[in-house]
Amino acid sequence: MLVENKFFFISLPRSASTAFTESCILSKFDIKHVDSRFDIIYENDKVYQRVDVWHHDKKKLDAPFYKVPNEKMEIDINLFGKKFIITNLHERLIHMFDRFGYNYPIIAIKRHKLNRFISTFQKVLEMLYNLDDKESYEKLKKVSHQDLFCFDRNLILEEKFEEISKIVIDELKLNRKNEEFLVGTLKLLFKPMSYYHNNNINIKWFDLLDEDSLLEMEEWVKNITKKDFKLIKSNKTPKHIEHNLKITQDFKYFYDSIYSETENHKSLKTLL
Repeated sequence: MLVENKFFFISLPRSASTAFTESCILSKFDIKHVDSRFDIIYENDKVYQRVDVWHHDKKKLDAPFYKVPNEKMEIDINLFGKKFIITNLHERLIHMFDRFGYNYPIIAIKRHKLNRFISTFQKVLEMLYNLDDKESYEKLKKVSHQDLFCFDRNLILEEKFEEISKIVIDELKLNRKNEEFLVGTLKLLFKPMSYYHNNNINIKWFDLLDEDSLLEMEEWVKNITKKDFKLIKSNKTPKHIEHNLKITQDFKYFYDSIYSETENHKSLKTLL
């Protein structure tokens, strides 16, 4: 997204992109997306979101999401992530170039692949807990990484994520009554890291696990926008969401054996 007509922020999945977007909203920054329908609107110090907002219904296992009709909806800025889902699009850098041009600095937040995977797994558990799918939640929170990676790695290379999700549902005996939702969320879990930035050498990276790096980012945003900015801590997984996945050498081995060919990209490609 383009922020204050000053810089591009590349929103990467499970890399504090929601926190950054919400921080921009609280700072009342002007935000523009490649698809202008998703731009945030401010009126009289209130925050609004355009028509393509998705509202989460925790009571309907068979239809957990529904689309809001043609209207803009006020967002309570003290309840981010509670009542409404903030627009948080993962837009490719090349598309931002196409719409806004090339004359903007670019920033992004990086996150280690194993932390990202476990964070996504926690989010799956949280959604199942909130949807009251106790059967799937109780089984998933007890699995090991060996249990979870119960599919052929070639399915990752072939991008058969729906098939992977159904294999996991079968192997772990998850709740078939909630299969549609499980397939949708597990597909997101098992997809490799996405490279929306095409490894552009001009990106200024900040590290999610480095507090000093995030403080540096806050100062960078303040300096370029000439406005106050603080990165809020948002979208955290509640402490009561428990699981058995731990970052160990064995977990790293399993993960790399499955994803090494899809996530180890060259930083630059050249034609001779």
